[in-house]
Amino acid sequence: TSPQTAQVVSLGTHQVNVREGLMQLYLMEIMPQRLSKRFFPPPDSHMRISLGYRDSPDPRGNNGIALVSCKVHRPSSSFHSAPSTRRNHFFAAAKEWSELVRRLLQDFGGYECKEPDLGNFTLSFQNLEDAMAFSATAQKQMVRISWEMEEEDDATQTHLLANFETAQLHTEEISRAAPKLSAVDTVLQEVKLVKCPVSIGITFGSHAYRKPLQATGCADYFGPMANSTARIASQAAPGQVLM
Repeated sequence: TSPQTAQVVSLGTHQVNVREGLMQLYLMEIMPQRLSKRFFPPPDSHMRISLGYRDSPDPRGNNGIALVSCKVHRPSSSFHSAPSTRRNHFFAAAKEWSELVRRLLQDFGGYECKEPDLGNFTLSFQNLEDAMAFSATAQKQMVRISWEMEEEDDATQTHLLANFETAQLHTEEISRAAPKLSAVDTVLQEVKLVKCPVSIGITFGSHAYRKPLQATGCADYFGPMANSTARIASQAAPGQVLM
C-alpha cells in the first residue's frame, strides 16, 4: 500500500517504557483504506501526553462541538525589507504565541487540528464554554508577548481585548458558560489597549464532519460550520474574539 492510498490516524503523544526508561513518542497508525474500519485499543503506554484523532471532539454527538480559528495578522509588505533582527523578533513572538496556545489547550481540554502557518490554528472543543474561556484567556495572556509591530500598523493592531459578539448565543448557553468565564471579566475590567495581532473566530454546532488529515493523521473538520469559523476569524479585528 502506498502512502497515498493509506489512512493515517494520529494516536497522540505518549510516554512509553523502554529499556533506558521513559521515552516520549508521537504514535501514528497507518492502515490500507480497505481496512480502515478496523479498530484497535489505545496504546498501552505509561501516560498519554496529547490527544489523538479518536479523542478529538465528535460533531455527531448530541450537544455539538465548538470550532476555533486563530489568525495572526502579518506585518505589511514593507516588513520584509526591514532589518533581519526586527523580522526575527516578530517570528520569535509568533512562536511564543504557538507555545501559549498549546499550553492553554491542555488547561481547557481543547484539541489542535492543524497549524498550517506559524501561529495560525484550527482548534476544536467539546463544548462552547471551554472554547470561550480558552479564547479570552489566550487574548489576555498574549499581551505579555512583544510583537514589535510597525508604526503604520498601530491603528489596526490596537483594540480592546476579548470583544465578544454574543447576539447569536442563547441566554441559556451564556448562563452555563458563566462559571468558566472569570477570565473574560478580568480582561474587560482592565480596558487595556494593546497591540494584539491575533484575531479569533468561534462557531458552535454539529454541521461539520471529521476526518484525519493525510499528512498528520490529526482530526480536521469540514462542511458549513468549518467554513463559517474561518470567515468569522477573518472578520475579527486584531485582538478581537467573534462568535
